[in-house]
Amino acid sequence: MPCWCCFKAPPQARDRRKSVSAERYDPEADDDQGYTKVVHPKSDDQRKRLTDAIKHILLFRSLDQEQMQEVLDAMFEKEVTCPSCL
Repeated sequence: MPCWCCFKAPPQARDRRKSVSAERYDPEADDDQGYTKVVHPKSDDQRKRLTDAIKHILLFRSLDQEQMQEVLDAMFEKEVTCPSCL
């Protein structure tokens, strides 16, 4: 599989997308009993670099401080060289 920098944008669809439907989901009824919090130890420098890297990503922008800390705790650093695939 080629490196991310080798990918081209997918072609634009010419037709309108058909309707999409799914079953109802109630997050309050979701069972969290099987959840165990994952924490990977990090230095202050690693935590700052991770925070700087994700602060402008849409998925992470709406998290509150506690949620952000939980996400950062679960992340770990992996150094790669191009053309490694991530």
